[in-house]
Amino acid sequence: NAEYMGCAAATCNVGALPVCAAGEQPVPSTANPCCPTCRMAPCDASICRANYETLRLCAATEKPIFDPAACCVNCRVQQPNFNAACTPDQIKACITAAPVCAAGEAPFFDPTVSCCASCVRPAALCAMTAAGDCFKNARPCDAAVNEVPQPQTGSCCPTCKPAAPTCNPVCTDKQICAPSGVDA
Repeated sequence: NAEYMGCAAATCNVGALPVCAAGEQPVPSTANPCCPTCRMAPCDASICRANYETLRLCAATEKPIFDPAACCVNCRVQQPNFNAACTPDQIKACITAAPVCAAGEAPFFDPTVSCCASCVRPAALCAMTAAGDCFKNARPCDAAVNEVPQPQTGSCCPTCKPAAPTCNPVCTDKQICAPSGVDA
């Protein structure tokens, strides 16, 4: 992760990056490892979330494939013995079987059909310290083009980090400002 150490102060003209082609995922650029080679087209995950329960079940050895044009996977992982009251062992097995989220795919959890999220974020597979270092050293996302963090193939580091939330009233030194989820 040494190549990402200067990324917090790096600039990246995300608006000028090409949109990733179908099946292509952003990877760190060889010219500037702080910037991805392409950017994902915006995706509305609520479309998939609304229809997730009606997706066909994947075959026993089939892994879901994310389609960025549809903002959804082609099937959902079967949950053996699913009964909406998941045991710790079922949750562990579900997470182990869940695919890694593709670029542009956002994990979501539907407790009516699964014991875990639809996919696992790539950073979740990295050591906690490596993921923390990546986040600390990542460049800020470009708000002017509505850039959001995307996973990069072969890296624990996302393409950028979202701007820190602003709080009103301003937090004291002993408080942490966190997004409330309520529009101001």
